[in-house]
Formats: sequence, structure tokens, C-alpha cells
Amino acid sequence: MKLHLPQRGKQAWHLPTQWIWPLRLLLLGLTFLAGMLFYRAGYAERITMFLRQAPQSTPVVEAVEEVKSGLENESLLYRSNGLPNIFLDVPFDSMLQLKAKRDEAVQIGVLYTGDEDFVPATLRYNDGQTLDIKLRLKGDWADHLRSDKWSFRIHITEDDGAVLGMRRFSLQAPHTRSYVSEWVFIQNLLQEGILTTRYHFVNVILNGDYKGIYALEESFHTDLMEAQQRREGVIVRYDDDLIWYDWPQIANNDDGIGSFWRVDQPLNNPIAAFRQNHVLADPALAEEFETARNLLYSIYRRDLPLDQALDEELWGRYFALVDLWAAGHSTEWVNLRFYYNPITGLLEPVVYDSLVFHPSYVRPRMGFPFMDNLLFQSPGIQKAYVETLERITQPDYIEALRQQYEQPVGRLFDLLEQEYADPALHGDEVAGPPMILPWDTLALRADRLHKNLHPLQPLRGYYHLSSAEEGDTLQLDVLNLMPLNLRIESVVVAGQEIPFDPAWCVDEACRQDAVALPDGTLLLE
Repeated sequence: MKLHLPQRGKQAWHLPTQWIWPLRLLLLGLTFLAGMLFYRAGYAERITMFLRQAPQSTPVVEAVEEVKSGLENESLLYRSNGLPNIFLDVPFDSMLQLKAKRDEAVQIGVLYTGDEDFVPATLRYNDGQTLDIKLRLKGDWADHLRSDKWSFRIHITEDDGAVLGMRRFSLQAPHTRSYVSEWVFIQNLLQEGILTTRYHFVNVILNGDYKGIYALEESFHTDLMEAQQRREGVIVRYDDDLIWYDWPQIANNDDGIGSFWRVDQPLNNPIAAFRQNHVLADPALAEEFETARNLLYSIYRRDLPLDQALDEELWGRYFALVDLWAAGHSTEWVNLRFYYNPITGLLEPVVYDSLVFHPSYVRPRMGFPFMDNLLFQSPGIQKAYVETLERITQPDYIEALRQQYEQPVGRLFDLLEQEYADPALHGDEVAGPPMILPWDTLALRADRLHKNLHPLQPLRGYYHLSSAEEGDTLQLDVLNLMPLNLRIESVVVAGQEIPFDPAWCVDEACRQDAVALPDGTLLLE
């Protein structure tokens, strides 16, 4: 006979369903509380110290360091610095393509790019919608790519998508421009009615990895014109692609053989429009492009007066601001951008890539980094330049700029200074202008430029009398001591002011060095 006796102490017990989730939450809370007590009691620190004293090759130590690095990186993601966040998600295959392009650029020193280099990705601005984009690497020089903060050109492909009102823009490390100084210069340009690319600072998170603070710079798009009260038109430039393709041969000519190409002059390069396919598809824009191209060619061929092609007031104002900020990099022909204003029929400057306060463009003994620029050789432009420089070099003008922007600039400067103290975010070698607050340098340049406008003696003159049967003649020899043209309106003889008469300019030297203006004055070069 087999007997089945009940086992003592074992009874079936079932937890009511409604208590399962409350108990799980309670358990989770207790676990978190225990972890906090464990940390506050110092046990975590003791374990960390123990592991630090262990041999560095220990797999446990390596694993802990990897987790620690990941946690630190995650903390950067959620550390609020007051700047907007841009989240970029780039597929694995696309990242491989970008990396191959980056490695090539670092090896040869310059970046070659084309439409085929764009790869698909997505972008999210703060907590907004996820936008489809295409992006590629950006930057002519490899300084945009040597560190872990690569520069990107971004096109938003969705019709209704934009970031800060922009559909095309670049993301680049702040040291590739001039840190906060570039931002203030752009604000000054906007105040003075000069077209320029809008500029912001943002946090960039690439595939979940915090890359630090980037400068977001607008591209040459319809958004730029509309945001600055200009009608849609064309923006043109001299296409400098051949220079960059030729540069490695020029820079690395250890065999003594340079380049045979003559592409270092603007007229030897084609004129291109930004978004050229879009422009050519629109009959009105295509016609404006042809007009702008003819104007630009005529300027550099010197067969058209500048006042018939350029908005002299805006160009003179732009050159004055360039001088104040030592922003001469933007005046080199490879960096010049021209907006054809369909209302005035004239070309306006579109300013970008200025490298404010760059040592290469702060010339000793002379504060005019663009005096040999063809576009400056116009009486109307020089007049607007002098009038603007007289106004913007006054102490109250500089002080007003400082009061308006000192607080945001100081905050941005502190953030960038903190970031660039960590080489892990930008690499050990950072080229470019120094990271400084701009106010002292700006005030010093304003003072010196103002003194340049008011020299002790702007010209030197000699005279002598000669007698002839037809009467006595007073001959004047005048020498301009200024780098700018001087305008002679009258002369004073024996206390009597005599208006200038262009007929006085009789010899060949006078006709070569001076220009008689329609109002009867003399422009002395």
C-alpha cells in the first residue's frame, strides 16, 4: 500500500494581481535608496580607490574606466549650459564614408567636396521634430577636421523644416573662426545693414556622443536675404575649386616643381551662383545671374566704373568695419560673395569667414588690410569708408557695442574657455585666432584708426613763382602723405581762398596722380 502524506510547511500562496506593480515600484525605490546610501557612505569611493591602485592592465579596471567615461559623457549631454541642442543621427555606412573623406583631407591638408559627398542623416533641434537631412564634411583646410569636432555642411531636405529659420547651414568648431569675436562682428554688420551669414552657438550630439559647442553658420540661401529685408536674388562668387585642387602640389613641392596653372587671379576662374541649378531653372533669377556675372567680370577687367556696379555706400561701410575688427580675411577674392540687388541693380557684399583679430591680418604700421583691393579703388567707396570710420571709431560707439553685447559675449566666452581647457573635446592642437574678449582690442584699434584719419600733416606742398611775358605763375607741387586719396577743394593764397580749377593740372605727373572731379575739386591719389 502506498500512502501519500501531505508535506508540512509547503503551501501554495498567490499574490493578488493588484499588488504586483506597487510592490515592483517599492522594490525599485528601495534599490535606488540603497544605492544612494551606499554612495553617501563612501563605499563607492573606496572601491574606486582600490581599483585605481590595481594594475592598469586589469580587465576589471579597464571595464570600470570605460563605464566611467561613458557616464561622464552622458553627464555632458544633460548638463545645461543654456545653449540649444542639435542631435545628429548618421547611419553607420554614412559615418564610414565621412571618416574616409576626413582621413583623406587630413593627409593632403585640404578637403575636396562635391554633391556626391552628401550622405543621408536625421537632425533634431532641442525637443522638436526629427528632420531628414543630408550632410557632408565642410572646410577648405584640414583644421576643420583634425580634432574630434568635425565640421559639417547640412541641408534640410524637408520642405517645412528649418533650424532657427535656416534650411542650409554649417556646423564647425568655434576655433575655426574667431570664437566669440566672430559672433560680435556679425552682430555689428547686421546693425550697419551689411548682408552677412547669421551665426549661433549650439551643443552638438552626434549619434549619442556629445561633441561639445559648435558654431552654427548660415549658408548662402534665400533665407539669408529674406531675414535681412532683401528681395530674393542671386549670390555669386568666383569659383575657387581649382585652387584647392592645386594646393597640395603647391604646398608639397619638395622637388621644386610648382604648379603650371594660373588660377590665383579672379578673372582666371569662372563666376558661379549659389544654388545654381535652382537659379538657372527660374527665368527671372537666371537673367539676374547673367547681369551679376557681367558686372563682376567688368569690374575686374576694369572696363566699368565701380559706381555703376557696386553699392558704394554699403561697400565703404563694409571696409570700415573690416578695418575696425581686423577682419581682412573676408576681403580676399576667394572669400568675397556678391548679392545682386534686383531693385538697385548693384552688387552688395555678403560677409562671412572673417577671422576677426587674426594675427595675419593685423598689419604692423598700417591698419588697412585691403588697400590693394580693387574694389576699394573708388572715390565713392572711399568717401563712405572715411565717413563710416569717423563715426564708428568714436569712444561712445565702441562703448555702446560693449554695453549691448558684453553680457552674452561674457557668458559664451566662459563656456568656450571651459570647453577648450579639455583637450578631449577638441584635440591638443588648435589653430586660429586667439580666444579673447574683444573689447580692449576693439577700443585700441578704434583709437589708432581715428588718429590715422587725423594725421599731423596729411599732405606736403611746395611752391615757386615764375615770371613770363604773359604774367607771373604760381606753381604748386603737392604730395599726398595718406594711404587714402585726398580731395583738394581750394587753395589759400595771401589769405584769400581760391576754389580749385581743374585746368590747373597741366603736367603729365599731375594727370597721372590726380583726378579732376565733376564738381571742380581734385582727387589726389
